[in-house]
Order: sequence, then C-alpha cells, then structure tokens
Amino acid sequence: MIENIRNHPYTCAVCLETARLFEHRAAKHLVEAQDWADQGVANSALEFQTRARLAQQRANAWHLRAKNASD
Repeated sequence: MIENIRNHPYTCAVCLETARLFEHRAAKHLVEAQDWADQGVANSALEFQTRARLAQQRANAWHLRAKNASD
C-alpha cells in the first residue's frame, strides 16, 4: 500500500533523518560508481549510478514528507 505523502504518521525529525540516511547511501553509491568507472568496468559503474539515483529520489521523497509533517 502506498501512503499519502501529505498525510503520514512520521514526525519531521524522523523524515529528515531518513532523508539524510538515503543521501548518505546515494553518496556511497556514487563513490563506488566512480571506482568502477576508473577501473574501466562500465556495467558496474552504471549499476551503482542507478542505485545512487534511486537513493536520491527516496531522499527527496522523505524531504517532502518532512515538509508536510505535522509536529
């Protein structure tokens, strides 16, 4: 079930912490992607770039939740 992003049970602090964790994960994936690219392994580099993009999208969604949180 997909939650309504404007009406959710999370506090602003929880949303911001979760967003921070996803941003950290995205950064780690970008570093890993760069390492693979430096080694000339394009498939792995693209895979980690995709993971980083997904993590950043999730972070953006949690920032939106934080904006709509009722504390």
